Amino acid sequence: MQSVGVLLISIAVLLGALTISAGGSAAVIAIVVFSTFYVVPGTLLIITSIYLKRYQTWAVIVGLVLTSLLLLGCLMIIAGGLINVLLVDDGDVNIGGYVMLGVGVLFLIAFSQLLYLLIKSFDVIRMGPEDNAPRGFEPIMPTSVEPDDQTE
Repeated sequence: MQSVGVLLISIAVLLGALTISAGGSAAVIAIVVFSTFYVVPGTLLIITSIYLKRYQTWAVIVGLVLTSLLLLGCLMIIAGGLINVLLVDDGDVNIGGYVMLGVGVLFLIAFSQLLYLLIKSFDVIRMGPEDNAPRGFEPIMPTSVEPDDQTE
């Protein structure tokens, strides 16, 4: 969840830098849009992941809501890509529509996986942290050996 948040924030920074370098009055509007759709959800996902490690149920619910909203955004990107590919006929291959479709499908897969894992985390939170202790082999600590008194 933290990696998705960092990815969203880095996309916003990259797109913001490209927009600022282009200049114009559209740069201010683009920065507001990028911060609304990338920085705010990315920051909230990072904060949610921190509290998810502490077994907070509200963090799962906030994560589910954020992921669902991001999935709706991905569906809109895919719909825009389909409209761009199917309805816009420039005579050439419309590479922008295919890029929108590809990026939308990749994010759709990622957010669907995140949604599935968040749903599964309700069971882990219900068990509590004591039932989720690390399992495995316990280390055998060296002990001193007392000599036997039966030696002759």
